[in-house]
Amino acid sequence: MPVPPPAPLFVFRGDTNEVHSLLFHETSDKLTLYTGSTDGTVHIWDLMTNKKISSFKTGTLTCLALHFMDFNLLTQDKSCHLKVWTLKEDSPSCMYEKKFNNFSFCKINVLRNKLAIPQPNSMTEIHEYVSSSICRIARLSYPDESMKLGEVQQLKLFDHKSSLFTAIVYENGSLAIWDVDKSEVVSNFKITSATPMAFDFDEEKLQGVCGSNEKDVVFFKVDEQLQLTKIKEIEITNAGVGCLRIRPDRKVLAAGCWDGKVRIFSWKTCKLLAVLDCHKASILDVTFTFSNQPSMMVASASDKKISLWNIYE
Repeated sequence: MPVPPPAPLFVFRGDTNEVHSLLFHETSDKLTLYTGSTDGTVHIWDLMTNKKISSFKTGTLTCLALHFMDFNLLTQDKSCHLKVWTLKEDSPSCMYEKKFNNFSFCKINVLRNKLAIPQPNSMTEIHEYVSSSICRIARLSYPDESMKLGEVQQLKLFDHKSSLFTAIVYENGSLAIWDVDKSEVVSNFKITSATPMAFDFDEEKLQGVCGSNEKDVVFFKVDEQLQLTKIKEIEITNAGVGCLRIRPDRKVLAAGCWDGKVRIFSWKTCKLLAVLDCHKASILDVTFTFSNQPSMMVASASDKKISLWNIYE
């Protein structure tokens, strides 16, 4: 008999809005969860008691992404308005903000103090957060306009051989690897014929995954010269993958799907391990803790619920 999928540890129902962004905050004695909502509110939850600690408004638009940067909190709204917040006990305060005015559902990506920010017309800008300000260090604009790439859908910064690179997935299904220092395309590949909706990349194994508005989940490899090769394509039961997240220990992959299910894959074999069925609407975000003692996963969905899981130690 197959092992039944686990049940969630807890289901949060304290927010009356959809949650589009999730972020764990781990210290030696405390685990908290930050959730960003459609109305621009960030709620902070104590995962020892599973109760809300506090909340604060980042603006009036959807809080699309949350990141920690230099011990501060970075928020992104739907218009790509970025704000940096100091995390005080009483209430966070905004110490810096910058508007990019790009209405998109593409989330920025952060690596240390570097930010990859989607821009209109297939463009991506790389910025650096230094001295409490965000400054552009590179602009990645595809040289061949005849390719009709469409808008930037997903992106991921990564290090390789002491240099900074960015993997960018475009609306037409193309995946490009960029050398940030040279602002040059190193390689490109047609990863899917559908519209890409989700993406993640493992810089240690040089392996990535892409999901779309259709049923395909595509796994690919990158060689030492950063050339791309598709290694496997898996068809799931129902169309639509909204988010993908590789667990930090690189053992499993979580795919948040439009049918309300979170599908767990082995990152080594790409084999489907379990289907977590807790939500009744599209999964909006999924993330893991960085620590493996124990490893926790959280998912949010359009049903306005947030589920907390402990899977596959």
